[in-house]
Amino acid sequence: MARAAACLSVLLAAALATSCSPAGPERRGDGQPLIDGTFTVSLAGDPGNLDPHHSATYAPAFVLSLAYEGLIARGPGGSVRPNLAERWEQSPDRIRYTLRRGLTCADGTPLTLDDVADNYRYVLDPANRSTHLGGGSVPAGTSIEIDRAAHALTLHTPTPHSFLLEMTGAIPIVCRPGLDDRARLRRGTEGTGLFRLTGSVSNSVYTFTRRDHYRWSPWGTRSDTPGVPKQVVVRIIPNQTTAANLLLAGELSAAAISGPDRRRVEAAGFDAFGSRGPAIQMWFNQAPGRVAADESVRRALIAAVDRPLLARIASAGLGMAPRRLAGADPMACPAETVSAVPARFDMAEANRLLDRAGWVRGADGIRSRGGRRLSLSLIWDFDFNDSTASAYAAEYAVSQWRELGAEVRARSVNGAGAGEVLFGTGDYDISWVPIVVSLPGRFLRFASGPVPPDGLNFPHIRLPEVERLAAEANEIAGPASCPKWDAIERLYLASAAVLPVFDSDHAMLARDARLAVNGLVMIASSIRLIG
Repeated sequence: MARAAACLSVLLAAALATSCSPAGPERRGDGQPLIDGTFTVSLAGDPGNLDPHHSATYAPAFVLSLAYEGLIARGPGGSVRPNLAERWEQSPDRIRYTLRRGLTCADGTPLTLDDVADNYRYVLDPANRSTHLGGGSVPAGTSIEIDRAAHALTLHTPTPHSFLLEMTGAIPIVCRPGLDDRARLRRGTEGTGLFRLTGSVSNSVYTFTRRDHYRWSPWGTRSDTPGVPKQVVVRIIPNQTTAANLLLAGELSAAAISGPDRRRVEAAGFDAFGSRGPAIQMWFNQAPGRVAADESVRRALIAAVDRPLLARIASAGLGMAPRRLAGADPMACPAETVSAVPARFDMAEANRLLDRAGWVRGADGIRSRGGRRLSLSLIWDFDFNDSTASAYAAEYAVSQWRELGAEVRARSVNGAGAGEVLFGTGDYDISWVPIVVSLPGRFLRFASGPVPPDGLNFPHIRLPEVERLAAEANEIAGPASCPKWDAIERLYLASAAVLPVFDSDHAMLARDARLAVNGLVMIASSIRLIG
């Protein structure tokens, strides 16, 4: 569907970051770059619609990162590198991009200044309902100015934004054939990236082929760089244990593996390449009529679970303590905010909160108020973490909430299913789908402002103080704005709008290959095969 799951607006803005384990057993060959090989990687769910201006959930973002690029790229520590733009000049409400000359699309045609401008025009048209329209990417009401002589494009925003470069520069740029015929983008790619989709079978396999004459990667990669694969094959494999077995058998080059399967794959000598970010954030649906709109209910649900224990179960002991809400590397604001509002496990206090709020236990142990039972629906995304460990974690949480007097229905969904629930039906009370972003303004797209279907505020949060502080923060350029963004995060935590459970390095495990991870996806031009 057009609206994307929260995890997603983020992915194209994360950084180049790698983490390598010690060398494993002998490689297949002599350790030299493998020329014109095939890199095969698993993906838990089918990407569905491949239009990059309407798809930002994990699965489409994963495959689209192979074919599309933005004007900028972010490097280690949050540094910004030129990509399709060779330089820029900025203020909080204006940014001027000077484009590289000689850029070409995967079909060999030139990428023009008008092509780039039309990408922003499409996103800015409210009728198109692009997932990139809004304060976290391209602010509504932004105007575009073209300077043909200088080969430059300037964006003027109606209000200032602290990280305008990182927001607007990450938009994936679509080439002219896709701009003229959006239907081409549903099952194909029309970008400037290193690879182009050349074959696909839904829910099975997506094949990307290296293009010719690519030479502008921020990381120095060209089409003829030794070790760059001739093909990248993405296989849809929903079960992580199956993916781990295929990896060990040599049928995959890389796979995202977590939980117990990760330990056995690493023990076999595979290396982990990852970028840290939130893995589970517990969001409560505060839409009118939902039981979690009652703050006492949210506080009771949080108090009834032991967060460290829940994290250990859900991550199979591999998780890290959460740092902040906009906590994906490279974080624009690095201060840790989660510990400022601790979530204490206290079942007695959880019961007192519901008692005081008028939720009374019935003969069957289930609480009710005003004739309404305390019934809850929990969803969790199995694309993100080990499905078995997450199922055990859900079982633990449900048992705690039942002891509290709630009846709970838990169900797993994939990325596309999560998007349908969060931004479509809204039929949930508790979501374990994280917002994996590094920019605070991008985080606010999903936790403030218009609610679905008009916006991405899937938890239906209304905190006027957040809007005021955000306006003040956006008057300040860059990291100097971070204290105000930190205060905003503490407001969410203090209002029991969310419980961060754990962070993960979102590792891709590989042998006979090297790569770098961009948030939750691979950096296409970083992939190298080793003979």
